[in-house]
Amino acid sequence: MQIKIYYVSVMGTNRVLAEEMAEYLRTDNTVTLDEMNNVDIFSVNKENTDLLILVPYTFNYGEIPLEALDFYDDLEDVTLEGVKTWVVGTGDSTYGGSSFAKSVDIFTERCAGKGEMAAPSLKLDMYPWADTRATVQSALDGMTK
Repeated sequence: MQIKIYYVSVMGTNRVLAEEMAEYLRTDNTVTLDEMNNVDIFSVNKENTDLLILVPYTFNYGEIPLEALDFYDDLEDVTLEGVKTWVVGTGDSTYGGSSFAKSVDIFTERCAGKGEMAAPSLKLDMYPWADTRATVQSALDGMTK
């Protein structure tokens, strides 16, 4: 499979999550890993991408971070037909309440109808932990095996 993982990270947790997913998947797949602000989402299509994984963080109680805003805006106009998409991200539930990892929901809503969602979105509290790694790896196995 050709897999693209695009992330945005301020504290490093989403970067670590994205890097660990890429490492886990590289055994049997071709994986591209990059930050959202370095990527032209219009270059993603069914010819070069089987699975697109988006890893956003949430800023200021439920907002998309500035460095992911152009990417998010471009998602409005892109067609991801034939590309499976999954949104996963980290947050800190002690700060978020109902806004906990809200960018995951916002990106998932934007991607809905653009192509097939590979799996339900996933919000992780204070990644990385052993049980969280197992949850992520199980989800990845379900999408790639």
